[in-house]
Amino acid sequence: MAGKKRNSRIEHLGHLLVLISLALWLRQDLILITSLSGAGTSLLLFWAPSTCSAPTQKKEPCRNNSKGLLGGCHITQHRWARYSGLFGTEPVSDAFTGWFSNAQRKSATAVMAIGFLNLVASGGALTFTSLP
Repeated sequence: MAGKKRNSRIEHLGHLLVLISLALWLRQDLILITSLSGAGTSLLLFWAPSTCSAPTQKKEPCRNNSKGLLGGCHITQHRWARYSGLFGTEPVSDAFTGWFSNAQRKSATAVMAIGFLNLVASGGALTFTSLP
């Protein structure tokens, strides 16, 4: 039985937006760099293909497919487990488990980190250049 066909264009659009925003540093269009970096980073957090990796009852990571680094799989408790790990009482390291578990997640995490740094740098440069 075939599973749902996923739209890979949207899933990998975050990678493309971050790479375009890096290339735009040559033109120094800070508003466009900031917006593309923010959009690419958010797409990677919520749409990049990955595995769930939420802790199961046996204390093993879940191996179901999920959307995004923060999203869980089709099991509702796993979605909440990923979000509650960020804001709950558990150690912060537990919230980021599985972000480097396979090649898809490693590339999405690396590009997301680059996009976030690009967003901070361009936002800071935009702020300081707009001051009188």
